This record gives sequence, structure tokens and C-alpha cells, in this order.
Amino acid sequence: MVETKVAPTMFDLKGNVKFNKSRTHRYELMITWKQPAKKLAMVITNYPGQSDGVVMDLTTMLVVNQVSEMGFDGVVMVNLFSKLGLKGHPKELTEGIDSVT
Repeated sequence: MVETKVAPTMFDLKGNVKFNKSRTHRYELMITWKQPAKKLAMVITNYPGQSDGVVMDLTTMLVVNQVSEMGFDGVVMVNLFSKLGLKGHPKELTEGIDSVT
């Protein structure tokens, strides 16, 4: 058996999240994996999931994976409706925005 030394791959994953003061609305989630990030993709989604910069939901992971495969240095995710915890019901969506959104 031959032992091969493998050099570790180094990267710096950074997340930046913009919430309102009461943390009930998330306006932007930016995740970068190359520093400095020169080429960013913007993805517009309907409403925010559970991602908060540390925890990632499935949608955020799939977006990050696809954007990375496309050769970008990071992604900025914004939402049409910014309120956290929306399920997509039409009555909820009327309350899903605030003055910043």
C-alpha cells in the first residue's frame, strides 16, 4: 500500500445576512467562497427559508452548489417577500413585506 500525501484545500466561506431589528424579516443573504469575491450572482426567491448565515436549508444549498458550478465567487439571495416563516399562502403573502422590502 502506497501512502499519498494530499494537500488540504483551503477556502474561506463567508456569510452575511441583513435582517430587520426584530429579526422577523430577512432582506439579503450573501454567501461567498472566494475572497475577494469579484463575480457574484444574484438570485431572487419568493420568500426566505430557514438559512441564517450558519444554518442552510435545502434551497440555499442547491442554489450555492449551482452558482459555484457556474463559476461565480459567491451568491446574493434576495426575496420578493421578506417575512420569515411564510408558507406561501396568499393571505400570508399580503403580510410578507414591510417598508424596506
